[in-house]
Amino acid sequence: MQPVTYNRKITEKFEQSDYGDAQQHFLAQRVLYREAELLDSRRYAEWLEMLSDDLLYEMPLRTNRLGRELQFEFNDPGELSHFEEDKGGIALRLRRLGTNMAWSEDPPSRTRRLVSNIVVKSASEGEVLVGSNQLVYRSRLDHQKELFSCARFDIWRIQTDPAAWQLAYRNIVFDDAIVHGSNLGIFF
Repeated sequence: MQPVTYNRKITEKFEQSDYGDAQQHFLAQRVLYREAELLDSRRYAEWLEMLSDDLLYEMPLRTNRLGRELQFEFNDPGELSHFEEDKGGIALRLRRLGTNMAWSEDPPSRTRRLVSNIVVKSASEGEVLVGSNQLVYRSRLDHQKELFSCARFDIWRIQTDPAAWQLAYRNIVFDDAIVHGSNLGIFF
């Protein structure tokens, strides 16, 4: 059986990199927990400040494949995906949430993010690779309840102050091939 290879580019970076030190791991953990707190409390302007200007934020499609076809389980960058956004696109989505035109988020979702299995690896100077798993619970109205499970592969630009870290790249990989949510109007 072949191992899971998400985005080939980021998977190769993870495999070729050494683990970060304990201090980097601690700081990455704090950054991810802070990010979850900001998103769960709908403090989107503060979260947007955590994103680098050259951010790539993507969620490739996943398909069910036979064992001999597992190398095709995920679409490559540039192919069809759930979304592939930059900071400008995310800022536009956030501005839209402030209008009366974002029907999929009116009333807004209530979310709770659980972040775990954090792995930190050294990258180039001033950057770390951070892998994590995330479980996102979302509820809307009285009856709409959804659970999303995913892995995330990030590149963070690091500073000595964890509040100044910036997300430069995020690859979000759902565990399900079919998204069972009503929409993808939330952030992962």
